[in-house]
Amino acid sequence: VYGPQGTAWNLVTYPTAIPASIFSSSTKIVFMEGSDANVTEFNNFYTANLALIQNWVSGGGHLFVNVAPNGGPASIPLGFGGVLLTNSQFTPTATIAAGQSGHPIFNGPIAGVGTTWTGGSYGHAVINLSPATKLIDGIGGNSVLSVLDYGNGRVLFGGMTMTNFH
Repeated sequence: VYGPQGTAWNLVTYPTAIPASIFSSSTKIVFMEGSDANVTEFNNFYTANLALIQNWVSGGGHLFVNVAPNGGPASIPLGFGGVLLTNSQFTPTATIAAGQSGHPIFNGPIAGVGTTWTGGSYGHAVINLSPATKLIDGIGGNSVLSVLDYGNGRVLFGGMTMTNFH
C-alpha cells in the first residue's frame, strides 16, 4: 500500500508491483505487509528491491514493514544496517517498551490506545534491536515493533499479526 502525498492510497500485490512507481519522490509513505500468507512473495520482492527501498527512505520516505509469518524462512534480513526479522517467535502479549510511552504512536491521534495488548498471537516474529529502537516488547522482551531513522526518512519494522488483539 502506498500513496503520493495528498492522494488516496494505492493497493498493489507483490507480483504486480512496479518498484520504481512505488518508491518514487512523489510517494511519502509505504506499508509493506508480509503477513502469514504471502511471506515468500514479500521476501522475494523486498530482497530484489532493497537498495531502491533504502535509497527512497534515506531520501525522506517513510516505510512500515510488517511481517508475521507462520512459515517461510527462519529469518529475513531487512537491511538498513543489519535489521533482522526472526520468524516463529510467537508472543501472545505485548507492552510498550521501557521509556517509549511518550512516543507519538502511543499518544494520538486516537487517545487511549493502552499500554498492553493481548491476542491469539500478538506477533509471529521479532525484530533484532541493532540498529533499530524497540517500541513494543513481546514475550521475553523481544521487539515486535521497532523504529529506525534512516537518512532523512524513517522505518517501522514489525512482526505483529495485526488482527485478533485488543
